Amino acid sequence: MNHFLPAEACRILEQGGDYNFDDCKILAYRLEGVDEDELRQTCEAATDSYAREILNWPNGRLAKQEIFEPDTKAAFKDIDACVDHFVGRLQALLESQPSRESQPSRMLPIYYQAFVAASKHDTPGQITLVVFHEPQEGQWRADSVACPVRVELGLTVTSLTMADETVEDVLVKHGTQKHPWFSQSTREIRKGE
Repeated sequence: MNHFLPAEACRILEQGGDYNFDDCKILAYRLEGVDEDELRQTCEAATDSYAREILNWPNGRLAKQEIFEPDTKAAFKDIDACVDHFVGRLQALLESQPSRESQPSRMLPIYYQAFVAASKHDTPGQITLVVFHEPQEGQWRADSVACPVRVELGLTVTSLTMADETVEDVLVKHGTQKHPWFSQSTREIRKGE
């Protein structure tokens, strides 16, 4: 999946960069054919393996953090639907935040440049990581990569949220992919979904 996003989605993603991301979570979606428990188990496996192998949990100084926020309310038809929902949720969060003047150090509870989506089409042990970046001024793009769940997923997304890696670094490391369940159509972002 790789395509440029509509202007309204670009504006929303641009606003997301004005926030802090300490303790933010990566949203996790499921496509049709993946049940709620499978999504939760995948998120837990990624978090646990990252905590044990990178943070040396429970023996190290750092506590195991919750990295993902599974969205188990609905299974989405395709990655397009996940992108729409993600941008709509980000827009609703941004509209509910205090102004920069009243709170200069604002935080968002979710990371604005990435989410994961579990699909029955994923290779076993992998999940789709969707990332948003701005390769051209004012034009944001969505790309996806297949990311191993064990250790690598937790390491990749925490590196993104802490700005240790850029989206471009992630795309180079994992390579972009096209999904048969992603439609190349340009969509209207539906407010508040």
